[in-house]
Amino acid sequence: MTFRSRLFLASFLTSAVTLIVAAVLVSWSVRRIVDDRIQRSLVNQARLAAETLARWQPSTPAEFDAEADTIGRLVSARVTFVSLDGTVVGDSELSADELATLENHATRPEIQQALRDGVGVARRYSDTLKTNMLYVAVKVQNPSAPALSEVRLALPLTSALPDGRKPTTKA
Repeated sequence: MTFRSRLFLASFLTSAVTLIVAAVLVSWSVRRIVDDRIQRSLVNQARLAAETLARWQPSTPAEFDAEADTIGRLVSARVTFVSLDGTVVGDSELSADELATLENHATRPEIQQALRDGVGVARRYSDTLKTNMLYVAVKVQNPSAPALSEVRLALPLTSALPDGRKPTTKA
């Protein structure tokens, strides 16, 4: 192999490696930006839902589930209403009869953080839905609805974790 051939090959390999590293860095950066934007959007939607629910006057338990269904359709996300003791009192993906089958949500990280700070965010694997999810919970201040403590919005993030691993906490 001549000196020119070796020089060309070395230059070509250096350029290829540089382009691959740049593509990986750009891809990682874009994914972070998109994930952050999705999270900010979901937090804003949850805050808007909580503000709407703060003025809401429910009269029956069935109205909780119906309102969760309505908000879920409007924001294109799963909406869950959680009581102070962690009982699910409304969910956009389940009927009112199915709510009793759900686990208590009091220990969920986003619910605990919302109780403490007003807003809670968690990314974890949902065993129920078998996918990575972004959860955002916001405290609801409504004296007319003492059974309602937090509103939680959830979106699937099937590619949120770059290496495809499953978070260790449960949904």
